[in-house]
Amino acid sequence: MSRPLEVNKTSGRKLADLKDSLMLIHDCCKNCRDGKLHYIPALAGQLRSILSEKRKDADALIKVIADSFNIELNFFVFIDANNLQDSFPDDIKPEVTMSGFPISSEREINSQTRLNLDDFLNYKILKIKENSYSVINIIKWFSDRAGGSHYSKTLPKDFSDLLDLGYAGFPFLIQFFIQIGEAVVSAGYKILAKFSNQDICLIMGAHSVPKNFAHIIDCSSKFSKMRTILHFDENGKFGSYISGIQGENIRLRSNADFDFEKPMLSSYH
Repeated sequence: MSRPLEVNKTSGRKLADLKDSLMLIHDCCKNCRDGKLHYIPALAGQLRSILSEKRKDADALIKVIADSFNIELNFFVFIDANNLQDSFPDDIKPEVTMSGFPISSEREINSQTRLNLDDFLNYKILKIKENSYSVINIIKWFSDRAGGSHYSKTLPKDFSDLLDLGYAGFPFLIQFFIQIGEAVVSAGYKILAKFSNQDICLIMGAHSVPKNFAHIIDCSSKFSKMRTILHFDENGKFGSYISGIQGENIRLRSNADFDFEKPMLSSYH
């Protein structure tokens, strides 16, 4: 059998994939906070997929889209684990240091440091004795060794020990991992907002009530199935048609006639 023909995904398809992935990460974070920790592998697999995938036939989705449309992704973190541990006197240095938190896509504390995506993934948030681990190290622990993308018969000892360190059956490492997922969702939604949150303000005039269907605006995206149409129908009523990234659509129709005898401002959100 011949190898199936491969075609490149359109920008619209990539945006739809990103939306689905962010929704899944959001749901996983929510369920994990509710104590349903069996969602951790799914969370890890999605984070690895959109943040660090480097196979020949795949890319880190969120980075590809952000770079393609020149969108800057920022993350805000607290002091890293190395610097935090170094701040302790030599005689009371902790064996385990977790730091960098709170992690967010908006500044929450004045002392937070802003990082781009690459610097964020390589930011050291964990130090165990002399071993330092970054955000991407933690993601790959869960995805590559604990069933998110792959399953391993062994675990790094540091990872295994941390899974036993927590409060009321909730490991501290998982709490921090969930916060990473929530920050990625918030940053990813900003990308989608660049394409979906649009305002159209019209100043228009008409010398008479339209007697036939008349378009006012017909805008379509060259990257996806997104389309916005504003129109008057054959009865002179104002209406609109909106199509989303995946082709889902909404039709709206006003329930009152416009007064064409005086100027008016129409704001469409």
